[in-house]
Amino acid sequence: MLKFQRPLRDGKDLLKPLAEACRKHGIKLGFYYSQAQDWTHPGGSAAKGKQWEPAQKGDMDEYLRTIAVPQIREILTNYGDIAVMWWDTSIGMNKERADMLLPLLKLQPGIIHNNRLAGDVYECDYSTHENHIPATGLDYDWETCMTMNDT
Repeated sequence: MLKFQRPLRDGKDLLKPLAEACRKHGIKLGFYYSQAQDWTHPGGSAAKGKQWEPAQKGDMDEYLRTIAVPQIREILTNYGDIAVMWWDTSIGMNKERADMLLPLLKLQPGIIHNNRLAGDVYECDYSTHENHIPATGLDYDWETCMTMNDT
């Protein structure tokens, strides 16, 4: 999965050829979207202590409405069938904020998504654990983000 980025300044959309190649070769396409760590737009970085310059300060709800919602709509309508939306970092998210984004998944019937949009405040298809695999296993669908050196 790739982290979504706006098209390059020269107007090339790097995700379109990727989506076309996936379709051509029968590979399911998924996208990573970090709804709470956009360090280039005001209000986009909810991570405490991570706003290192004044330009990042702003209203997260406004950021979600004006940046995240249009980007997610673009992802879900411009690239054909999308199999997975992999949300990351639920910092600063709550049910009201998740409710701005979650309905957009209806644009892709059959898409699956993890629990990182806003923690456990809504139904998801699988749970993503950070650097932990329970020794006893789990009785639901899950994955882990396992780093090699805690970074």
